[in-house]
Amino acid sequence: MSDQELKNIWQNADDGDNINLDIPQLVKLLKGRIKKIDSKLFFRDAREIVAVILVTCFFGYEALTEDLPIIQVVNVLIIIWGVYVIYRLLDVRKYKRIADLSQSLKAQLMQQKMYLQQQAHLLDSALYWYIAPPAVLAIISILGRSFSDGINWLYIALSTIIILAVSWGIYLLNKKAAKTTYTPLITNIDNILVQLSEDKD
Repeated sequence: MSDQELKNIWQNADDGDNINLDIPQLVKLLKGRIKKIDSKLFFRDAREIVAVILVTCFFGYEALTEDLPIIQVVNVLIIIWGVYVIYRLLDVRKYKRIADLSQSLKAQLMQQKMYLQQQAHLLDSALYWYIAPPAVLAIISILGRSFSDGINWLYIALSTIIILAVSWGIYLLNKKAAKTTYTPLITNIDNILVQLSEDKD
């Protein structure tokens, strides 16, 4: 879920002392970068949403054709999870727009900072809303099927280990993306805000 393009917003802002506070230039830069970011995040979210829709359609069909009640319940819960994922992806986008690019640079930076913070939180919290639900449901499905068809503890153990390992790997990737993609940008915005305040004084 990381977006390399975000790093380019402040490509000349390695530290707060090297930033050119040419306000018209910064506003122009913001307009161009925000447009590119919005485009990339739109397509990223679109890919995620299409994938979730396909998953929910598949498990919706499985829920209708499945005979085991516990598997039916799991399939329905996966559909609910899919709807929630779509909600989370769309909900964070409400923070993305700067209503008026003619407003003060400080207001624009504060808005952009809020959006970056929300994107970082989306990745930081992915464990509980994006990763854990399908992992838990997959394990329940395996257990339910095993108890119905005959318990195979080796299969259960190996499947559970694989699910947990993949889930943990996805979690670490999301944490790394949040730290390397958004944290430096937020820090740079904070540096600019400090300089704006000092220049005002």
